[in-house]
Amino acid sequence: MEQKENRGEYVKSPVQDVESRILELETSLLYFSKAHSEILHNLNSSSHKLLSYSYILGRNIDYFEHLINMYQELSSKEVDSKIKEIKHFKDGVTIESIKKLSIEAVNSIEFSVKQIHKDSNELHLLSREISKVI
Repeated sequence: MEQKENRGEYVKSPVQDVESRILELETSLLYFSKAHSEILHNLNSSSHKLLSYSYILGRNIDYFEHLINMYQELSSKEVDSKIKEIKHFKDGVTIESIKKLSIEAVNSIEFSVKQIHKDSNELHLLSREISKVI
């Protein structure tokens, strides 16, 4: 690792240039590895949320289908006597709680899809940066 003096300035030897480049690449690789790991973690988390909320929404659709079937089976004479059963049906879940949970599920699905889009864009940009460094 010797340096040659050239008119009062030091010139890096080829070995120092290679060592500097290796250090630069190692630092970049460490950064990219960490960033890549974080992005993939976020994508994985958003995908799991998307699946969970989709399941909730599917279940709630089944509840509403069951409710519709109950209404269809009623004659006009039975409506008053069945109204309590309809308000609190199947496994004791109220219509309002299903409605609220469905809205929350839709909002969470929308957020998760936006997060997946954001993370995939970040991964794309990261890939471009890696190709520039290498």
